[in-house]
Amino acid sequence: MSKGSKKWKKPKLIKTKRFLLKPLQPRYATKKYLNWLQDSISRRYIAAAKKTKKISDLKNYIKKFSSGKKCIFLRILTKKTNSHIGNIKYDPIDLKRKTAVMGIFVGEPAWRGKGVAAEVIEATSRYLNTNLGIKKIFLGVAKENKNACSAYKKCGFQKTSTFPGKKRPLKNQVFMILKTDEI
Repeated sequence: MSKGSKKWKKPKLIKTKRFLLKPLQPRYATKKYLNWLQDSISRRYIAAAKKTKKISDLKNYIKKFSSGKKCIFLRILTKKTNSHIGNIKYDPIDLKRKTAVMGIFVGEPAWRGKGVAAEVIEATSRYLNTNLGIKKIFLGVAKENKNACSAYKKCGFQKTSTFPGKKRPLKNQVFMILKTDEI
């Protein structure tokens, strides 16, 4: 599939050194996943966590995004145990502007601070650049989420004043950009 093509297929599998990234589907909405969204860190920083109270809410959320035509929504699985430890989502993906908006969630507490984000972001951003021609990846993060801000900087993200579809960040938010040609 050429980079400029309007039709594209979502990845079935992206491999990293420690992880397998596979499509997230509603059937993966489990009690364990719901519990991740209920912890204090998730509730503070993940917008969807505040709205997700039941497994049916979680299934609806996953269905909404996993079926989106401008979205790639992947679960992060460990290679060793095939355990679901989090997700990464690119939505929307704009092929015309060659941009994508990213969100990542490491739900399993034992895996937080272990370099999951760096490894997964590097692999998925390379996939987006190589297969879809994406040149810029944006994200929004709470200023007070120092761990996430630090992790994103280590991945090559830099602060930016622009963001697709937004005029400016909320008062407690920072916009960041990763240029995929620089990874």
